[in-house]
Amino acid sequence: MLALSAGALLVALTGIQGAAAAVVGAGSASAHALEVGLSAFSGNLSLSVGPLPAGVTVTAPPAGSKTDSVVSVSEQASFMPGLLSSTFAIDLATGVLNAAAESTVDGTPGPHSSSASASVNDLDFAIGTLNLLGLISSAMVDLSAGTITSNASVTGTPGSFVASGGAVLEDASLSVADASILGIGLGLGGNLVANPDPNLVILDALGITVTLNRQRINGVAGGSCSASDCHISVDAIALEFSDYLLGGSLLNGELVVGHSEAGLSAVPLPAAVWLFGSGLVAMLGVAGRGRPTWKTLSGGSR
Repeated sequence: MLALSAGALLVALTGIQGAAAAVVGAGSASAHALEVGLSAFSGNLSLSVGPLPAGVTVTAPPAGSKTDSVVSVSEQASFMPGLLSSTFAIDLATGVLNAAAESTVDGTPGPHSSSASASVNDLDFAIGTLNLLGLISSAMVDLSAGTITSNASVTGTPGSFVASGGAVLEDASLSVADASILGIGLGLGGNLVANPDPNLVILDALGITVTLNRQRINGVAGGSCSASDCHISVDAIALEFSDYLLGGSLLNGELVVGHSEAGLSAVPLPAAVWLFGSGLVAMLGVAGRGRPTWKTLSGGSR
């Protein structure tokens, strides 16, 4: 009977080891609403902002959450390359910026989640030339929106992680001089679509790439979670400049609006758990082999 029990226990422990060889051991989440890094004219025209809000990051365990906001942003960088030339400028203004991050990973087994979100209100971004009032009167790039939001989350257990994310663009519009924005990215009235599909590229020409709902899962566009690790990042809008011609100079850098990222990763079950179970089976086996027998008067044993 003891031998049977030991065998059954070994089978049970083996099943546990195979089915739950890992637990969610770490979670992460972070978000920022706005980040800008642009430069032209050998750095004489440059704008660097953010990431804002800064420091909205959670690393678990322990489980935790963070939120932060910035009331508004108003920045302008300008440069006149010659005495009789136009003054080129990068102009940025926003309303409230919000960011939030959370992870439930606390060291206990079972499913967990990490999530993040970011939003920008009343965005106005433009690149162009200034008039006498110090305002951009001739915009080469013009992006505006009522509200832009992004979200990212990872849930589940090792072997069954699920990543999801998205972006919402409310009253968003974009114009780029001398470039034709792909119609797939436009709705009625020339506004950007409110709920773009992941990695929707609406412009890739003249040194500008515009991607809506830019997503990376484990670092790859269109990627997937592995059994032991899952990480997703979402950018609601990404404007990338690569040698974009601006007044005889080249503009390089990136504007990212609404960045959210989240992740979960697995760790093996503590070796002590398996060793304890194996040791228990071994002790039961020894006990079974060492059990004494008694002979009866009839020559039998019990």
